[in-house]
Amino acid sequence: MMSFYLEYPVRGMTVLCHKLSMALFLSLFAALASASPPMDPGIKALQERIGFTVTERFSTPAEGVTGYVVKTGDGKTGILYGLGDLTFSGALLESDGNDLTSEYSARYIPKPTYASVAEQLSRDPHLVSEGGKDAPEVYIFADPNCIFCHKFWQQTRDWVAEGKVGHGRVSQTVQPGAFCSNHERRGSSRGAPGV
Repeated sequence: MMSFYLEYPVRGMTVLCHKLSMALFLSLFAALASASPPMDPGIKALQERIGFTVTERFSTPAEGVTGYVVKTGDGKTGILYGLGDLTFSGALLESDGNDLTSEYSARYIPKPTYASVAEQLSRDPHLVSEGGKDAPEVYIFADPNCIFCHKFWQQTRDWVAEGKVGHGRVSQTVQPGAFCSNHERRGSSRGAPGV
């Protein structure tokens, strides 16, 4: 009987050791499998030089090319690609013309939050606000020399006076012809008082 009692705990301990070693092996394998490969040297060098943060990395169908979602200190986000010592940006196209960079941007880059933009605009000391306090605010980016900006301002005067809408204007000067066709440029010399 004595050997039975000694043999049973030893056999149980052996089974327990096998289970523990298998669990340890599986957890170590999972940790090694999920460990990301080292960052491409070109991306790392550019990161040190410019100072962006890599927020995400992803594989691409191009052999050896890794995609990186990067964020600059001023909050701008973009896609870079690394291939060893090389770094490139721009459209990564498949042979059929499919723009993978657009797909990666849609998948990995967060959409802007317009509420925070409106909040920042409302605190801007250069913003010209008018209209009712409870009226919905419309932010207008206008060129004071644009006849169409002036026309919009004129056409919304009644709405502002009636409190239906509030204007928040940011005045911008645009280089002539940057957004206007020839006929618009000819008329822009009249100016846009009030905008």
